[in-house]
Parts: sequence; structure tokens; C-alpha cells
Amino acid sequence: MLARFKSYEERSKLPLVSPQVRWLKPMVNALLLNCDGVMGRGQGDRGLGGCCRDHDGNFICGFAAAGPPGLDVLGTELVAVWEGLLMMGYIGFSRFTIGLDSQ
Repeated sequence: MLARFKSYEERSKLPLVSPQVRWLKPMVNALLLNCDGVMGRGQGDRGLGGCCRDHDGNFICGFAAAGPPGLDVLGTELVAVWEGLLMMGYIGFSRFTIGLDSQ
């Protein structure tokens, strides 16, 4: 029990916000789909989302959803990309760039 508490204590010292990531504009007349997945501290706390913007940064479309259970952060990020691809295909966009902040 003490080891579990110490493990939680160490994780609670981690920063809640990741380092700032700068948005890079797509080329003129191009679209950029940014996707992200996140895990909370609880077992089932996962979320994902994304947004599509034009070269001026204007919002075109977006999505947000609860993440599927049982995946790590990389798996959640990949589900976000999948959902973003589905959204772009449903709307009819076929030429765009995907942006991620995954390292």
C-alpha cells in the first residue's frame, strides 16, 4: 500500500500542462487537421478531439469525444487521428495535412 501511495505521490508532482506547442500554418489554400488525445489521472479518463483550420487559422470543422477505455496515450492519439480522418472524409475534404503534438 505504501508503494502505491508513493507512486501516486510522484505522479502528482508531474506538471498538468505540457510545454507550449506552436501552431504552424498550412500552405495557402490548404487545410490542416490537428488531432490530440489525452489521458487523465483516473483509469477511464480519456478524451480526444481535433479541429480543421485554413491557412489563415479560420476554424472549418472539429470534433471531440470521450476516448475508448483500455488504451495508452499513443493509442488514444491514434483514435483521434482516425476520427479526424472520418470527419474529413464525411465532409468531403481529401487534401489536407495532419498535425500532432505527440513526441
